[in-house]
Amino acid sequence: RRKEKEEAETRAEVAAIRELAKQDPVAAEARLKGATLRWARFPIAEIEAELQQRKHVWLAWQAVTRASSAEEGLRACGRLLVLDPQNGPALERIEQLSGQKTATEEAEQRLRQEAAEKQMLLSGQVEHLSRHITDQARELDQQRVALAAAQKELAAAKVATSLGSGSSWFVYSFMVIFGAMVGYNARPSLLLLGGSSLPTPTVAPPMQESPAGAASSEGSPSAPTPFQTRTAAIPFLPIPAGSFTMGSPEGTGEADEHPQQTVELSAFSIGKTEVTQAQWRTVVKAAKAASDDDAKDLNEAPSNFTGDDLPVEQVNWCEAARFTNALSRLEGREPAYTVGADCEEKGTAGWKPRTSGFRLPTEAEWEYAARGGGGGVYAGGDEPGEVAWYNQNSDHTTHTVCGKTVNGYGLCDMSGNVWEWVWDWSGDYISAPQRDPLGPRSGVSRVVRGGSWYYSAAWIRVALRVGNRPGDNTSGLGFRLAGPALDP
Repeated sequence: RRKEKEEAETRAEVAAIRELAKQDPVAAEARLKGATLRWARFPIAEIEAELQQRKHVWLAWQAVTRASSAEEGLRACGRLLVLDPQNGPALERIEQLSGQKTATEEAEQRLRQEAAEKQMLLSGQVEHLSRHITDQARELDQQRVALAAAQKELAAAKVATSLGSGSSWFVYSFMVIFGAMVGYNARPSLLLLGGSSLPTPTVAPPMQESPAGAASSEGSPSAPTPFQTRTAAIPFLPIPAGSFTMGSPEGTGEADEHPQQTVELSAFSIGKTEVTQAQWRTVVKAAKAASDDDAKDLNEAPSNFTGDDLPVEQVNWCEAARFTNALSRLEGREPAYTVGADCEEKGTAGWKPRTSGFRLPTEAEWEYAARGGGGGVYAGGDEPGEVAWYNQNSDHTTHTVCGKTVNGYGLCDMSGNVWEWVWDWSGDYISAPQRDPLGPRSGVSRVVRGGSWYYSAAWIRVALRVGNRPGDNTSGLGFRLAGPALDP
């Protein structure tokens, strides 16, 4: 009777273990090891082998469910079918994933075709614009000849009237000069793609600042005239000195957006748009032609999505810093950074804050500029669809810069389109007030701000912070330039 009882208990225990193995073979194996199987004649080795097989099949199925892509899922299903050739769920999953892979390949082919068509259209538009610019340059040459003739006439008049009245000479001189200048500037404007007019092609003026605090939308009569670099015509806008509350209130946002802190900033300037592919290519080509060390390894066309007016992407932090140095030298300015050869691996770089060169904005400067003097959730307002390209309206691609409403300082795309690198290492906020903070002295990740075409509305808020390693580059990573305050 004792043996019969022990046999019954053993069979019940094994049945329970086998039932558990259907759900979690790993737990069943552990239970088997700890079980008291007192019936010596029971085939324990057979049970262990059965559990091992179930465990391997179960782990293979877990790999199938965790697969992040159709291709990875198909490989995992193949490994599972080696262990269990008749596994029904695996066979069903293969059918599903095969359909997904085919649909993905068709979508990629369609996107490549659309990109090629857009490129052809853009090439035609650029050729048309080039002809306009050539005609306009010819007209300008004629106007310069007319101006030179007017100057000669003025010199001759000066000699002829040297014995005459001083006031008559002054009036005559003024009329000749004024007439020449009016003739020089009275010309039809050229049209850019999309209908905006090209600026008069002159040497870029010194940085000049609009009245402190000016912040208005594009097209407004009070909107500040941007400074443009001579190389690639990159526009900058003035950001006035001031203070603001950085971060999010307790109970909102992410943990690293707290505690809020009061930050006081000196005046600075910042790019109106994210650096575009045309601007990147122009600067890199010019810098390489000048044998600039910072530009020698930069790719002239790094982006996944292609288009002159699209933001440049697939640029890591170190490449963005080297670009700012190359542009600074082309513009006759002292570079702001020293970028180490091991920057991509260790983030080695230094900043000389009082230089005149271009740079990346600090994290505090970025958020201050993005808020635009207001308190919106996004850069430009509280409705993401009006101010940003993000996952609900981007159609899974970047878009031409300045295609959405600008913020209070006239800046475009500070929410969405592409993430923007800033200077700072990623680190925790402190509650004490700060003035012109530069962030932690060292770290592992550099901060990116603004969100991108791939992310939801929660990820394009002006307060959101994300860290990426300095060597990271993706199709959602770009940058915007900053510089010293515009000269009064």
